[in-house]
Amino acid sequence: MKYLALPCLLLLTACSTAQTEPNDTPPVRPILNNQPVCTMEYMPVCATLEQNGQQFTKTFGNRCSAHSFIPKDIKVIKVDDGACE
Repeated sequence: MKYLALPCLLLLTACSTAQTEPNDTPPVRPILNNQPVCTMEYMPVCATLEQNGQQFTKTFGNRCSAHSFIPKDIKVIKVDDGACE
């Protein structure tokens, strides 16, 4: 029985954590850039977009994505149900 005391003591010592000094830096959190959070439902839409005076179409997974995840220099002209052809 006394032969088990030393291994148990070593195991308990190995499981302890070392005390560290507190870190003054705040935890890293993602920045949402004031964009809405869209659901991940797949209901494809075809968005007509305009950039530098030229129009083009692009398929998005849903209406929220079509209005949220485009660069600021691109304007949404219209959004129709269904994928683009």
